[in-house]
Amino acid sequence: MSEKLHIKRVEKSEKNIVYCEGNIKVKAITDLELNKDDIAFIKEDNKGERTLQKEYIYKDLRDYLYQDTKNKKQISNISLKLNKFSNIFNLDKSYTQCQLDLYKRINKNIRCICKSLENTFKLVKITAPVANKLVIGLGGHSVFENDITLHHTYGVPYIPGQAIKGMFRNYILQNHCKYDEKGKIIDNYEKKAIKTAWFYSIFGGEKGEGKSIAGKVIFMDSFPAGKFNIKRDVIACHHQDYYTSGNKVPLDSDKVNPIKFLVLEKYKDDNENKEKNNNKLNSKKEKIKFKINIAIKKELLSSGTEKNSEEFIVGELIDALNYHGIGAKTSVGYGYFDIDKEKFLDKLKKENEIKLAEEKKKEEERIFKEETKNMSELEIELYKIDKIEDTETKNNDLMKLFKEK
Repeated sequence: MSEKLHIKRVEKSEKNIVYCEGNIKVKAITDLELNKDDIAFIKEDNKGERTLQKEYIYKDLRDYLYQDTKNKKQISNISLKLNKFSNIFNLDKSYTQCQLDLYKRINKNIRCICKSLENTFKLVKITAPVANKLVIGLGGHSVFENDITLHHTYGVPYIPGQAIKGMFRNYILQNHCKYDEKGKIIDNYEKKAIKTAWFYSIFGGEKGEGKSIAGKVIFMDSFPAGKFNIKRDVIACHHQDYYTSGNKVPLDSDKVNPIKFLVLEKYKDDNENKEKNNNKLNSKKEKIKFKINIAIKKELLSSGTEKNSEEFIVGELIDALNYHGIGAKTSVGYGYFDIDKEKFLDKLKKENEIKLAEEKKKEEERIFKEETKNMSELEIELYKIDKIEDTETKNNDLMKLFKEK
């Protein structure tokens, strides 16, 4: 029979490491060190000797995750680390992730997706710094009491595209569809919104009787753009007996039930030399930044509708991230972003103007090449002069050409 060992104490000597829970003591049989509050599995033989069970330690997998012995590099997957080898009660120090190779692969895959869409979609990339803390997927299933959303392949925290779309859709409903011009709540406002052309063009909805239509804006998964920390946080639940039984009276003497969960927070390098940061007060805490990518169908932007314009969609999305928040516990300050809307929209406008000018120039060059392909050099020069709108400039260029010839 195997039983759990909740490690309360770790005794180390030159020869052995012993894990203890009360009077139970078990020697470590691998080169992997378990920590205080970790859970191990032990087996007792006929002689009463207790040993750790290898099958519960995942030695080979853990070695692979923590150390690539050939290249001497850490190739960790946070999802596996948290689910297999950690205990939430033991997360006093944060898990820090900053793997350049991993982010290169993620960004490469995102670029491939964007490239496949660029002919029919306008791509918008927003670098969104988190104001404080962020927790996505708090109510999901987990080996802990509460969950945090980690990508199933990369093992890093991310914001699913459907979560961004759902949050943005709810924000638009609340701010543009819920109230009429007099400020009164519209009956069945969501059902009416999904049948409105500008709304279903963005999010999808109903077009006509029984006809569904897909939205013309794609919300992609969002990943951290650099360093981040995963740390333990606490929810303090009061008067548990009162809420569960319904018969007891809530008293100040009731015990508080602390529920621990994991959050994504500002990056902090605990091992960095303090002397190096004396003149860099902000270097130890950097805001987590997410790369939020959306793709807007070009035919939607050319519709001429004010609420289907790029400025409206992007501007409202930034407001939703800044003031509505995403994820759990937004009511107490989690999940808000700090994006400079005016600065971003101004930058986007300038980029559009530059791109429009480049496209116009390319089109003019194409027309010029097409119309002058069978002309002589003199005819081409006359063609150029003929296109000049200013009369004085045109006459001067004609006289100059006449003198040269």
